Amino acid sequence: MISNPTLLAAMSSDDPNKLLLLADINWPTGHVYIQSRIGEKYWDNRKWIGVGQYGSVERAQSGSQLGDLMMMLQTIDLAIVNDAVSDNAVARDVKIYLGCMDENRRIEAAELIIYRFIGNVGVDSDTVKKIQLSLVGARARFRAAKNYLRYSAKAWRKLYPGDSYCDDIEGLQSGPLSSYDGSNAVGSGIGRSGGNDPVRRLK
Repeated sequence: MISNPTLLAAMSSDDPNKLLLLADINWPTGHVYIQSRIGEKYWDNRKWIGVGQYGSVERAQSGSQLGDLMMMLQTIDLAIVNDAVSDNAVARDVKIYLGCMDENRRIEAAELIIYRFIGNVGVDSDTVKKIQLSLVGARARFRAAKNYLRYSAKAWRKLYPGDSYCDDIEGLQSGPLSSYDGSNAVGSGIGRSGGNDPVRRLK
């Protein structure tokens, strides 16, 4: 539910051009900040690059889980395509915000509306390349733990020190489900086999 009053007022106005989407993609080589309009816009002390008609977010096709999304970016920049192919972005998070602009076309308010994880990255080899990100929810990430946790717990914590995923798994394994508080606390793994257990423990 949208709670920001400025955003609610923009949604109820007769000018849909006040609204825009912003996406924060946590790519392995660094965050990518894009927005659905053209040009550059600034919000939250960051520069958001406009993709206009070359970017879209839509519901995933049949056969997917309810709530799964597909994000697409069209580009002729081979460097971007190479990054999409070579970088392992699976399990990285994507945040999508709904924003609104003032009379000067500056972003004055935005609110998080979608939080997903990258489940798959695909590239269509047409003249204009299409990079497709399949976005899945936390349940899909948990159910397919072996697909998303491809490293030892120690290596995962080193790569993503702010991610509580390993701790969540260990918390669930340590006792009955009713005893897990779901706090999403981030630890080092010390005291829980030192975080050195291989992926086999998730099989």
